[in-house]
Amino acid sequence: IGLGIPAEPLFRSSYSFFTDAENIASDGVTTLNARTINIDGSRIIIDSDAELVVNADEGATISNASNGTVDGGAVENNGALTLNNTTVSGNTGRWGGAIENYGSHASLIINGGTFSGNTATIGGGAIDNDGGASLTINAGTTFTGNTAEARLGGAISNWEGTVDIIGTAADKVIFSQNSSLLDGGAIYNSDEMNIEYAEFSSNSATGDNEVYGGAIANGGVLSINNSVFEGNSAEFAGAIYDYVNSDGGVNIRNTLFQSNTANEIGAVGLYTRNAISVLDNVEFNSNEAISAAEDSDGAGAVFIGAEGQAEIKNSNFVENISAAGAGAIGTRGFRLGDNHGASLDITNSTFTGNTAATDGGAINNYLYDDKAGDGYVLVSGSTFTSNAASNGGAVYNHIGQDGDVLYNGEQQVGKMYFVDTNFINNIASANGGAIYNEGEVTIAANEADVTFSGNTANGEANDIYNIGTLTLNAASGHSISLAGGITGASESIASNIVNITGAGNVSVDNTLINQTVNNSGNLSLNADLTGTTITNAEGSTITLARDIAFEGGENTLDGYNGELTNDITVADGAALTINNATFASGDGDLVNEQGGVLRINDSLVGVNVTNHGTLISDPTTYSNTVTNTGIASFDDDTFTGTAELANTGTVSLANGVTFESGATIARS
Repeated sequence: IGLGIPAEPLFRSSYSFFTDAENIASDGVTTLNARTINIDGSRIIIDSDAELVVNADEGATISNASNGTVDGGAVENNGALTLNNTTVSGNTGRWGGAIENYGSHASLIINGGTFSGNTATIGGGAIDNDGGASLTINAGTTFTGNTAEARLGGAISNWEGTVDIIGTAADKVIFSQNSSLLDGGAIYNSDEMNIEYAEFSSNSATGDNEVYGGAIANGGVLSINNSVFEGNSAEFAGAIYDYVNSDGGVNIRNTLFQSNTANEIGAVGLYTRNAISVLDNVEFNSNEAISAAEDSDGAGAVFIGAEGQAEIKNSNFVENISAAGAGAIGTRGFRLGDNHGASLDITNSTFTGNTAATDGGAINNYLYDDKAGDGYVLVSGSTFTSNAASNGGAVYNHIGQDGDVLYNGEQQVGKMYFVDTNFINNIASANGGAIYNEGEVTIAANEADVTFSGNTANGEANDIYNIGTLTLNAASGHSISLAGGITGASESIASNIVNITGAGNVSVDNTLINQTVNNSGNLSLNADLTGTTITNAEGSTITLARDIAFEGGENTLDGYNGELTNDITVADGAALTINNATFASGDGDLVNEQGGVLRINDSLVGVNVTNHGTLISDPTTYSNTVTNTGIASFDDDTFTGTAELANTGTVSLANGVTFESGATIARS
């Protein structure tokens, strides 16, 4: 049957326009079986003590209401309304293009059907839910092509009420091609919303003046499970934006974000101030932040705002892209505010093939410890593989610059902890194959070995570019292995410090450049060194895994104690100062090449020393052969046992150099 509604239709408990409709229940519940309800400029109003059920198994529609100056273009529900397999299309209202669901007695239940082409002149293109109302949307329901012309929520706006969107694995609730001028291309939520088995595709927030959330903008409590977000777009946060004033945050589980785009923040922006957002078993694939502007936050997949707090567990970030920094995850930059309220914990997750044009192929971090000690990034049990950026192939950790916002009068210093986490085959076109660190980074092997391998910077093997403070801590029975080594600038904004701690083993291969290394653990060197100071604390060990060379700059080795099993060579143009060392007899030699400078102070040298450059020695004891073909100066030194000074160059002896019984000088 087809029903036309007159200019002022009312459906109330006391009387009803539908008095001749079939199956009117005697208990006051009216059931309408209709193929077409053609509103034609009128409205249905349901009072708070009335109930209407619309059955439309034969494909009925509620359509053609045009009431752009009132809330609920087709229906104003203050009571109970159930729509079964109903098509609601082509309606126009102010808030709620099709339906305004309002009041503490209002309940709207939708069991299947389609909402299409509805328009709100302000917000809630299909439905506006407010005033303590409840809205339930069940499996088989589709929202497509609905629009909020002026403000929020292209399909649904929920201001003060509860919304449950419950599909099934086989029959999801669909939101596609909905749009809003401002935030929330499909949904705006400021109260409570639960989404289970839904699909959001090609929704958009279309404005160009700080518009957020291509699919959902959230200012309340939002829970999402077993859902898909694909191809949504906005200026900021292509899929979901969580407002800074949200009291509940976002909890997302078992959900896919794929191919969402935004100028900044490709998929999810988390700004929650008062709660921790949780992302568990979430896939982020091929999302993109497309703006390359110099001040862009980037963030191909996820962004943590200045006061955002998030836990990411058991999740995967694959081939997300940023035209600026942060291929997968970005955090609020120091220039816009202090981050003392923010934190990010990542557990058992993978980052694979993410790319950033500038900093941090996977993560670009500005978060730091505040006075409460919780404002930092912690990554545990995770893997970074084949990510790429200009600086920091996988990770860039920042320090505040001149002009940035201060916290308690001090520059903010990014702080990150990586526990039982591996970095494999990451690429930086400039510096920091795996990690670029300006601030403070700790890498710990607590319950598993940690491996850096196959990482490159500027085409050369490199793991970490460190101009801040780097701590490598290996627990007993575990190891940290850096196959590409550590580099840094000779002049940096920080201090180029590397701290080696723990009872396990830390091995540094390839290169160790422009670093100050404090070893209070067990350090194995399989690297050539430039501009590096190594200080070995009492009771700690340094093992040379191969012949090593100091290749340039000023270098220092303090407190070495043990056998020298491989050669130490000072190359042309390099300088090495050895202090308070004990080189027990071994197969290794100390070799100073022509053009090199070797200084030995307050040490015991039981290995052969060969000098072709400049050797300066001050009170040191030698018990093996010292061969000099260059320039050697000895001051208050001792040659003991069978030590021999074999000289074919120039030697100066000062202040009582002692040759004990058995020691000799051989010269030509």
